[in-house]
Amino acid sequence: MSEAKKCDRCGKLYENYRGVELNNIGYKYHYVRLCGNGVFTELDLCEPCMTELANWLREGGEKK
Repeated sequence: MSEAKKCDRCGKLYENYRGVELNNIGYKYHYVRLCGNGVFTELDLCEPCMTELANWLREGGEKK
């Protein structure tokens, strides 16, 4: 049985995926945890949104 999730960025429904690599040490990620002032928020991201974030971070996070 699969588990459907909803992307917190684009709103698309998606199933679990293996994750997206952000660095060259083999770890793969499928959500983001933001923290500030002692408050933590987790964002579930679909594979296309996570891939876009990973590419943006690899490029240094510069605006387009």
